[in-house]
Amino acid sequence: MLVVLLLGVSVAGAYSWMTGASGPTNPVSVQVPRGATAQEVGSLLEEQGVIRSALAFRVLASFRDIGASLQAGRYELTTNMAIDDVFDALESGPAPKREITFTLPEGLELPEAADHVAEIGLDPERFRRLAESGDFAVPPYLPPGTETLEGFLYPETYSLPRRIDEKGLIERLLQQFRTVAGE
Repeated sequence: MLVVLLLGVSVAGAYSWMTGASGPTNPVSVQVPRGATAQEVGSLLEEQGVIRSALAFRVLASFRDIGASLQAGRYELTTNMAIDDVFDALESGPAPKREITFTLPEGLELPEAADHVAEIGLDPERFRRLAESGDFAVPPYLPPGTETLEGFLYPETYSLPRRIDEKGLIERLLQQFRTVAGE
């Protein structure tokens, strides 16, 4: 009876050590590759300091039956997380992207460029109005009174903050024009 009790306490202690959180926590961004197994994810999490034991992760993943449901993507976790919290985060899915990609093709006139911003959820009409408002600094070599930004919104593929608005996008496009034009 005493042996069973000691064995039970040992198993409980080992489980607590392998799955519990302890130590300082720091943010960690972990990229789970497409098709990664629970064993691969556990090893990755252990290497990043998120969990203590990849073996415990794999065993618990099989008990929780989440190995097949692990989604690829970037997860925002912390070091020394409790393993149950890690499973909760993984079951919730990857963190939303912090950035979006926007491509402004060459040769577009302002109304066409404005229509293009709808692809990233911005209001084309507001974009056009702002670009024609004269509220932005145009290059100094243009004649006084030039208000439209047509021709100065630099065509390129941009990585933008997810929460950018129409004004922020115009400022970014103008900034790129100034950089390329050497202003």
